[in-house]
Amino acid sequence: MTPAGRQREACLELAWRAAFSPGLIGRLVRKHGSMKAVLELSPARYEPLTGRSRRPPPVRPLAAPAGVEVVTWHDRRYPERLRRLFDPPAAIFVRGRGELLAALDRLPLVAVVGARGPSGYGLEMTSVVVADLVRAGVGIVSGLALGIDAAAHRAAVRTLAQGPCRGPAPPVAVLGCGVGVVHPRSNAALFERVAAAGLIVSEYWWRLPAQAWRFPARNRLIAALSDAVLVVEGKQTSGAKHTASFAVELGCDVLAVPAEAGRPLAALPHQLLREGAGLCESADDVIAALPRARRPPAATEAAAAARVGGDDRLVGPAAQVMDVLRHEDSTVDELALRSGCGVAEVMVAVSRLEIEGLVEAAGAGRFRVVRRPGGPPPGPPPGGR
Repeated sequence: MTPAGRQREACLELAWRAAFSPGLIGRLVRKHGSMKAVLELSPARYEPLTGRSRRPPPVRPLAAPAGVEVVTWHDRRYPERLRRLFDPPAAIFVRGRGELLAALDRLPLVAVVGARGPSGYGLEMTSVVVADLVRAGVGIVSGLALGIDAAAHRAAVRTLAQGPCRGPAPPVAVLGCGVGVVHPRSNAALFERVAAAGLIVSEYWWRLPAQAWRFPARNRLIAALSDAVLVVEGKQTSGAKHTASFAVELGCDVLAVPAEAGRPLAALPHQLLREGAGLCESADDVIAALPRARRPPAATEAAAAARVGGDDRLVGPAAQVMDVLRHEDSTVDELALRSGCGVAEVMVAVSRLEIEGLVEAAGAGRFRVVRRPGGPPPGPPPGGR
């Protein structure tokens, strides 16, 4: 077996053991110092730390079924967001648009979680905020559970279908069971719509059923994949509380939608607000909390209609690229991500803007708006294009 093959086998074996032993990877990392060190152990070294082990079946599945991708900790496509966890999955199993996996570390992503039995107000707020986030180019991460999770993903896939959106904005569902299992069954149609538009992700093998202890573990992945966590309604004991706690540990912002005072579903969001969570009244509050590097550029009609000479105006990709560069210097990849344009469109737009003296190279592959001393970014040379 090649070194790469041995690395992959080590990841799969650990993932299989961990699926039946809650907290196994965390205990191993604590004992041996790092995930890299753990993956160099022989499986016999796992046994003393199996704890509450659910003994795995004697034969581990060898080949993933059609439509399921297996991405191990050593794989270049393994999301860097997950590596920041103390106990990252040894492998993840993916259904849907696999090409989006490599983009997860660059895209703005927000987790939306909350009550499984929400009020009409909670459902309405979720739908409105998520729709505005997706139109702005923000992807939605959730657990595809009943209630707020499902409402968030419904709003996300519906908004993507309506278009246009200012970025890929993929929905990402993180499961507490295998990606070959639909749980709950009532979400079967939504499951397929999320897979068609985005990604279904799990750290559990494709046919493993949902079990209560797997959901808190799932919540740490939701938090790790996200730039911020939004909580919409929840009782004091809601699982969304775990997601918010994981987000705080990872240094991500937590926001909460205020609920009707005195109601059981107000308990969690109001507690989070008292503890310093951000107040969310609209998608703008969430976008403002995103890291600057992943914050979608502000939409301004003025930028989309900036004059380039005579009666001509910047439109389409050129306007969108210029709008991004007015905020900060960017590479072609960053411009594509923040403008929602394809890389080829961005390259053409940048070339045009360079020719017209509006944009210049800033070094290290970055571009910036040309600024003249004492004045704003210039218009076109006399006489138009």
